[in-house]
Amino acid sequence: MITTRTPVADIADHEDTSAVRRELEQLSSDAGAKLLRALGVNGDEAELRSASEEFTGHCLALTLLGSYLTDAYNGDIRCRKEVSEPLTHGISQGVHARRVMESYQTWFGEGPELSVLRLLGLFDRPADEKALGVLLKSPAIPGLTESLTHLSPTEWRTVLGKLRRARLLAREDMHNPGYIDTHPLIRGFFGEQLRSQLADAWKESNRRLYIHDRSVAPQLLDTFRDMVPLFLAKQVHFRGAVQGQETHTVQGTTQSVDGETTGIATHFGQLSFSYSLTVNLTNGTGTGSAQLQATNGDIIYTTMAGQLEMTSTPGVGSITEINTITGGAGRFVGAHGNFTMERLLNLAGTGPQQNVYFTSGCLHGTYYVPGREAVE
Repeated sequence: MITTRTPVADIADHEDTSAVRRELEQLSSDAGAKLLRALGVNGDEAELRSASEEFTGHCLALTLLGSYLTDAYNGDIRCRKEVSEPLTHGISQGVHARRVMESYQTWFGEGPELSVLRLLGLFDRPADEKALGVLLKSPAIPGLTESLTHLSPTEWRTVLGKLRRARLLAREDMHNPGYIDTHPLIRGFFGEQLRSQLADAWKESNRRLYIHDRSVAPQLLDTFRDMVPLFLAKQVHFRGAVQGQETHTVQGTTQSVDGETTGIATHFGQLSFSYSLTVNLTNGTGTGSAQLQATNGDIIYTTMAGQLEMTSTPGVGSITEINTITGGAGRFVGAHGNFTMERLLNLAGTGPQQNVYFTSGCLHGTYYVPGREAVE
């Protein structure tokens, strides 16, 4: 079973046969009210239902809201207005959860709880205690681990317990003791904050993790599990922005999309990004392939899966696409990894057939190339 917020390109061709897809709806106002009450929130039933509707029934957002109100305001639903005002940007699916995370951040202050959440933002999977130990050892990483380096085991467990009660950490996994995990939206929120606001700490953390991952890999590799640390040790993080046009051709309930964009990104310089997609007009999902080409001709090949949602601005759509790297040419031979493209689409068509549309956005992700060392 796979639970995911974005389509899985590898099984898209099997969804009508061996792979059954089930769309999970947002919680109803009644279900959201029951969740809040189960988390210790008190108040009139109408107030609880209104709160659920205000947070669009988003399960994670309501879970964090309930825990926050219980911790900070004795569970009083009327104090939900104290939660940070809605952000003016971002993907609608996660915006309400980010509102509550911002409120928790203000409540915690620059203490050990916030440092733990930022550390987890360095990982794309549960963090194991050995990797965390590398980050927590002396000397402390300035701006990140000063409040954690000298904690006793009891104090460390107290911090984790506080975060678990707030539902900001997953419950301890008895089958994988020593691992710490959190929801991808939480990991992404605090990881991006670490990268953008504490760049030196982010670089030092990745340097330590690279040395650790390289050191724990055996000299002779027997299994895929043995290879994982080496895959982790050869990662290149990059981000950039693109703009361009795409052409739409409607065929019944599907639409063929061909896009040509140009832009700039770290480790690439100037680049071109072209893609071909097939979009399901009934639900706004799309799958296809793309290639990202650097100025010198080196290429990364990807498969794509994305989702279109309308924004509050009439005639403008928001698209989030996950690109899975399948290989490359030039210095990208053998590359793998993934990156996310978040872009806006102006749905006012131009051209002789009114089927050419302007798009712009940003991309960020990680690629891995055999034999390359980690690069910030």
